[in-house]
Amino acid sequence: MGKLISKPTPGVEIWDEDDGTKLVLLVKCPKCGKENWAPNVARGICSWCGYDANELLTSKTREQ
Repeated sequence: MGKLISKPTPGVEIWDEDDGTKLVLLVKCPKCGKENWAPNVARGICSWCGYDANELLTSKTREQ
């Protein structure tokens, strides 16, 4: 089971998986404010406006 490592913005969580990969969960979109459709939560992409939270992972990993 992974471990929550960051909540860069409300509705977005970054998890560190056991195999060392990082996963972005987009529960509520910071761009449009809508709750994400369940199948897209683990993809990190908003079902409504197309916002891609994986960009936060890229910038967040550069900071660490």
